[in-house]
Amino acid sequence: IGYLVLSLPLGKETVAVAAMGISLILIALGTGLFKGNLQVMVGRLYDEPQYASKRDSGFSLFYMAINIGAMFAPTAAIKIMKWAQESLSVSVEDSYHFAFAVACASLILSIAIYYAFSFTYKHVLASETKSKDDKTSAKETNELSKAETKERIICLCLVFAVVIFFWMAFHQNGNTLTLFARDYTQKTSEGLQSMAFDVTNLVACIFVVYGCFGLAQSKTGKGKGISLGVIVAAIAFLFYKYSNLEGAVDVEAPIFQQFNP
Repeated sequence: IGYLVLSLPLGKETVAVAAMGISLILIALGTGLFKGNLQVMVGRLYDEPQYASKRDSGFSLFYMAINIGAMFAPTAAIKIMKWAQESLSVSVEDSYHFAFAVACASLILSIAIYYAFSFTYKHVLASETKSKDDKTSAKETNELSKAETKERIICLCLVFAVVIFFWMAFHQNGNTLTLFARDYTQKTSEGLQSMAFDVTNLVACIFVVYGCFGLAQSKTGKGKGISLGVIVAAIAFLFYKYSNLEGAVDVEAPIFQQFNP
């Protein structure tokens, strides 16, 4: 709902400012409730003893998927904005709303996928129901004293105090640093360094790095051959892109987000 509100081109009036505030509150609430619960669900996928050893790999895939999306998002947003400006003749300010509309559509698609494949994690929901029943039955024996409860609440508040300021500082990369990039950095790049602003080149570099890991860790000739093939293909792609560079490349401020760790 928050991204849907952000996708509405309401201009710059008071209504637009209020709508943006409401949308940010909704996004914050939705993200807070969604992300924590999703992490718990991922962890419970591996509660069974035969899957427990794969838990770390599961979380690695989980976070890797999030970071892959974050790396492609700036390029996708810029392309959507330019499409809206060129094809629909909208202003630069209004073109931002189309990027948020696509984000809203992607969230709707993710919810549809979540429910469509719910049969694959029924055991997680079942174990959650069972754990609730177990907690209810053991409530009297495991109930904390007032002193213990107070101590834990104080610890949580101290953690909250640190975390709030940490994330306030961290997320300046999406606001203050983006404005800094817009106003105080060079708007064009050329030569070898310009390749860093093309996400496909970054992906090729990632393939080279992981190919090297695969080459070092593979214990079979077939595995080493595949890794070597990936490395050669990625380097060939990078060489092709470098040999076809055409002068200076325009650099949009949001594209710096793809370097955000």
